Amino acid sequence: MQEDKAYSFSNTSLLDVIMKHRKGLLMMGALAVLLSYIFSGRLFITPLFESSVVFFPATTSSVSKALLDANSPKQDMLQFGEKEEAEQMLQILASDEIMNYVIHKYHLMAHYKIDSTGRYPLTALREHYEHNVSFSKTQYNAIEIKVLDADAQQAADMANDIASRLDTVKNNIQRQRAKAGLAIVEREYQQKIAQVQSMEDTLNMLRKKGVFEYKTQSGMLSEEYTRAYSSYVNEQAKLKVIATYHNERDTVYLNTRARMEGAQAKVKAIGKDIKSFASYGGRSLQLNSILELEREQLTLLKAKYNQAYVDATQNIPSKFTVNNAYKAEKPSYPLRFLIVIIAFFVTEIAALIVFMLIDGKINAYNK
Repeated sequence: MQEDKAYSFSNTSLLDVIMKHRKGLLMMGALAVLLSYIFSGRLFITPLFESSVVFFPATTSSVSKALLDANSPKQDMLQFGEKEEAEQMLQILASDEIMNYVIHKYHLMAHYKIDSTGRYPLTALREHYEHNVSFSKTQYNAIEIKVLDADAQQAADMANDIASRLDTVKNNIQRQRAKAGLAIVEREYQQKIAQVQSMEDTLNMLRKKGVFEYKTQSGMLSEEYTRAYSSYVNEQAKLKVIATYHNERDTVYLNTRARMEGAQAKVKAIGKDIKSFASYGGRSLQLNSILELEREQLTLLKAKYNQAYVDATQNIPSKFTVNNAYKAEKPSYPLRFLIVIIAFFVTEIAALIVFMLIDGKINAYNK
């Protein structure tokens, strides 16, 4: 009996079934079109409008390196980002900070008509948000933000706000690290300023004692001491010669003796200066040598401080916007035409199968 049924069904011509039940198929198709058109209308399905923003990520991650650092390779601020930057952007867009910002600004709990006192309202809210807001990377490595909403204007506003908030969130993340770095550099910079100032104060004290330029002054003192001592020796020798021919009250003797005593006093004075210079000159020379290195380090720290300050206080856009979102003129969901077409073909196929089964059973019964 089962073999007869299978045989009868397999020999049932599809074309014969269509021709035989064409009126029924047409009626069921028409009914499917009518019902699908009605139930896909605004009374049963809320239409959703879609708006999107398209942008390219930027490559520059540090303002100071791009603009101020002369030692590092220059980064082109106008160059579009690569795959890595795009993936970073997608991760930030999916962050809770951006989601919570949009939820609170647009009151999405009430907008999506979610009962805040029901079970798992936050979970339901997140599901609605993730269903209506999506982020993706295009084939050209750009980022696209899509927003679906029953309010066409709100869909556009949300998409633009998310794109704008992206810059804020990324800058805040980077600024937290930049401020920590700024605090470290600023502390080192202030300590270096204090060290340099202390050395300069010490050098000022030594200058008051007559120590200015060790090498120059030491040479000059040596020359003066040599000249003074030579003058003293010469006048002393002259005095001995004069003493053999003149008495001590003679004018020539007295003048020569006075010159000798003056030269002797000058030798003693310069010798005293040399002793004082020797006690402070070495320290001055050492401090000047160290101070030169400290000033170089201070210059480097100042440059780093300026870079860290710029990174911690200044912002630049992290994206190149290609298209901003605008208010859609017609809904993107549901696709009414597609629903009607699918409903028609599904109904026709189902009806055709049913008619074939019925005719097959009838044929088998008649046999």
